Amino acid sequence: MHGSFPHTAAFPAETSRHLLFALCVWILLTLRVPPQVLHNLKERYLKDQIYCGVGAILIAINPFKRLPLYTPDIIEKYNKRGNKMLPPHPFDIADKAYKTLLEVETNQSILVSGESGAGKTETTKQCLMFLADVAGSKANIEQRVLSVNPILEAFGNAKTLRNDNSSRFGRFSEIILDNEKRIAGAQIQSYLLEKSRVGYQQNGERNYHIFYQLCRSDWAEHYQVRQANEEVLLFALVYGTHVAHTCI
Repeated sequence: MHGSFPHTAAFPAETSRHLLFALCVWILLTLRVPPQVLHNLKERYLKDQIYCGVGAILIAINPFKRLPLYTPDIIEKYNKRGNKMLPPHPFDIADKAYKTLLEVETNQSILVSGESGAGKTETTKQCLMFLADVAGSKANIEQRVLSVNPILEAFGNAKTLRNDNSSRFGRFSEIILDNEKRIAGAQIQSYLLEKSRVGYQQNGERNYHIFYQLCRSDWAEHYQVRQANEEVLLFALVYGTHVAHTCI
């Protein structure tokens, strides 16, 4: 395909199966300009098609609703596709990383980045969920790996003006496989937390979830802190319990 296309033009799906697939895999198109990219993203988003691919890069748009895109059947579909080309998906990225590791026996990495609220946390969960399913161990170690996510989010996620569950940390998570290429464990080598949020938040934002969860736990009852004194308790959690007894 050659020539120029107005930003309002979309490639009609009925013209060619190749063009239909090219809408979600732009690397097949010979011309990629920003207006065309943005228009196709919008058109696909309106159809709940939230993933697009540019080579090895997956572009994801937060749908702000639940979609039936992560079922066990879809995991099996990507895992057992053979040479069949399937639409872009986090499972596709995870599957290629795992199978490349099996073929060349070299460590593989998946980088997840984006703005606040873009869906980084969910995309990471989906990649881990796929790996846990296709490379699961007999001892169900992968389930222990997945169960760490709620703990990490409690200590590292907070409400911001743009996102009620924004990850305020960066991490490098390593999935360890045994000689049979099954999950044997995991570790986090780096955990870059936004420490300034502990002592200060903008108007309309909150501290990390763990502080508010503690305010609703038996720990708060132990110190006889009522709901009305939640902000005092939160202050105490940050600056010390001695201050809490003084304020209360």
